[in-house]
Formats: sequence, C-alpha cells, structure tokens
Amino acid sequence: MNSTTQPLPPPGGIDPLSLPSVSLGNRATLPAVPAVYFCIGADNKILYIDSTLNLNQKWIANSQYSHLAAMSDVRIAWLLVDEPENLEGIKQAMIEYWEPTLNDWRYKLQLIQDLTIDGWHDFQKVNLEIWAMYRDAVMPTPAPENIAAAYRNEIRNKAEEFRKVKSQERRQRLDQLRAEVRELESSGFVPPAGCYLSTYKVKKLYGCYEYWKLWSHYPVFPAKMNDKQKAFWLSQGKDYQKSGKVKTMHLGKPDTLAYNVAIQGLATRRRIEALQREIEVLLWSFDDESKE
Repeated sequence: MNSTTQPLPPPGGIDPLSLPSVSLGNRATLPAVPAVYFCIGADNKILYIDSTLNLNQKWIANSQYSHLAAMSDVRIAWLLVDEPENLEGIKQAMIEYWEPTLNDWRYKLQLIQDLTIDGWHDFQKVNLEIWAMYRDAVMPTPAPENIAAAYRNEIRNKAEEFRKVKSQERRQRLDQLRAEVRELESSGFVPPAGCYLSTYKVKKLYGCYEYWKLWSHYPVFPAKMNDKQKAFWLSQGKDYQKSGKVKTMHLGKPDTLAYNVAIQGLATRRRIEALQREIEVLLWSFDDESKE
C-alpha cells in the first residue's frame, strides 16, 4: 500500500478483507460471475489481484495457482462487478493501491529468469513469438526499457538454447528409429507394403473348408512351380526364382505355420510403417528448422 503521512482510503472504499471469500482449496465453489478477485495470504496480505468475466471458470486452471498453493492459508475474495466493461479499470485501481507481490513486474521477471530449458520440453517448437506470448501473459505491467531489453535478450538466448537441445534430441531419435527399422526388416518374413489377408472357402466332399491368402497389389511372392514350369523359365534365359512371381501367397488354414508367420509379418510391417511416418515427421522438422 502507498505509504503517506495519512493513508488514503482504498478505491471506492472497498476493503478486500470484508468481501466474501473461500479458501484456495475450495476454489471450485466460486460463483460463475464477473468479478475482480483478491488472493489474500494468512497474514491478510493481498498477494494477487486480477479480473475475470467468469470467476469459477478462471480458477479451473489459473496460472498463479502453483505459486499460491505453496503458501499457507490463502483465500480468494471477490468483488462482484455488474458491468463487465468496468472490470479492467477497477482491477488497475486496486493493483495501484494495494501493490500485490504477484502482480509486480520485478517478481514476474525473476520467475522467467529462473526458468530452465527442462521447463519447456513440452513444446515441439519454441520461437520468440511463443516466448513473447508467455511474457505478455505473466508480465502485463510495462517494465522499464532497460529491463525490457535485457529480458528480450534473455528470451532470445533461451530460445536458441532450446532449439539446439531439441535439434540434438531429434537427431538422436532419428538414428534410433532408423536402426529399429533395419532390425525389424531383418527379423524374418516381412511382406511388402500394401499386403493384406483374405479368406476363401472350398467345398469338398465332406464339407466346406476355409483357407487364407496373403495378397499384394503387384507380383512379389515366389510362385510354386513344377519341373516343367521351371524349365520354361530357364528356356527363356531367366532365373525362375526371380521371374516367377505372383500376387498371392497361399497360407492354408488358420493356425498353420504359414498363417502364423504371415500374421507376425503383417504386424512387423505395420510397426515399420509407423516408424517410417515418425521418421518423415522428423525430417520435415529439420526442413522447417533450416528455413528459419
């Protein structure tokens, strides 16, 4: 509070200590009304002042909660404002009079300076605009120009440091993904991309039997040939093991060895394709990084 020989009364004669209030732990019971609210500490010191169009919704997720929760016996008092266009003016008048700690730009600047790179790992990409948005959210009161300039340099340095860390992490992840793809491709039978299973039924003397095939959009599977067919391919000067390709592979009944191998191979192919999609995303991120 401003110290003068004779203290001035608070704006509008409003005493936050006499307003309705709830404890910080009971913030879910706050009314859904437009209000200027006051966070008050155990010693009746006003810690933070802000305004909102919906008090209840504001405290579902409030940026100041973590700071206030670390203090003891904090309560939230509120002043109902019937005309929402007056919220900002009342809030600023209250802040100027009570000078709450958490509203002071020096305190907020210290919070930013204490941030580490680890605190920003949830972002896939950080640039100066994102940092500026965070700055504006937590430091609405204008700071002196020399402080603001130092702050902008701090933002730039942290953003550059973050980019380097994330770039190194992406490269390590890219190497890891490529190694995993190579390991899967050499792990056994892996059908080409686009293959799928289908079933067909054969009617025989003693009933109808179900069989399975593995299909491809183009000939990739080696054909089963008798000696005459092999001789034909050899007469054409071609290797029958490479030339005789078909689009289907007969697997037989379910739970046969061929069927189980095909099922495992399709699962491996899906895993490889998922890894390849992640690799593509990482490569795109490197392209974006090079354009900045």
